[in-house]
Order: sequence, then C-alpha cells, then structure tokens
Amino acid sequence: MPFVKGRSGNPAGRPKGFAGVAARIMAETRDGAELVEWALAVWRDAARSHRERAEAHAWLSDRGLGKAVATVELHASLASTTRDEDDAFALQLDGLSIEQLEQLEALEAERARILAGVGARLQLTDGR
Repeated sequence: MPFVKGRSGNPAGRPKGFAGVAARIMAETRDGAELVEWALAVWRDAARSHRERAEAHAWLSDRGLGKAVATVELHASLASTTRDEDDAFALQLDGLSIEQLEQLEALEAERARILAGVGARLQLTDGR
C-alpha cells in the first residue's frame, strides 16, 4: 500500500502499554547501568567471539559517543546493467556493514519513489 502524503503510517500509534517499557527497563537495570556493565563484560571477554565483542563495542560506542555520520555515495543510471556489472556491484556490497546496506536500501527506495513521480509526470505530459 503506497504512503499517502500527510497521513500517518501508523494511525493507531504505539500499542497500549508500550510507553512503560522504557521506564521499566530503566528501573530494572539501575538506569541502564547493568546493560552497560554487561556490554563491557562481553567486549572485554577474550573468550567471546570476535563478532560478539565487535557488536558489544559498536553498541557501547553508538550509545556513549553517538553513531558516526556515514555518507554513502551512490551512482546509478536509469539504463539496465549487464550481468558483469551486477556481479561487480554485488562484490562491492559484500564489504559494507549492515548499517550501510540499510542506508543504500533507503536511498534505493527514495530513488524508486522519485522515478515513479517522474514517470507519472511524463505520462501526464504525453497524454498516456
């Protein structure tokens, strides 16, 4: 279902009882201190996998220092691509983080929205 300008995508709002979740987490974890202690323990535990330690590090960094601003430059054309070009692009995607892939997905959705609008305007001017 397409989004309608000026209308909420979630008209019912958050589910009842949701507002108390954050307050309960804060109350149960000494204002989040236990969450930080747990993440620090994972990060410092050499017996943990590299992935677990990296995820704990990212969690701590994002919350303690704020998420780093990431700029993703995307070059695309309206022309179709060849199989080799698609394969080369897929190899470039392999090196990106989940966050970068999500940003690309958002950019692609925005590009599709813009192209749909351009296509609609072209149809109006062509009389089709």
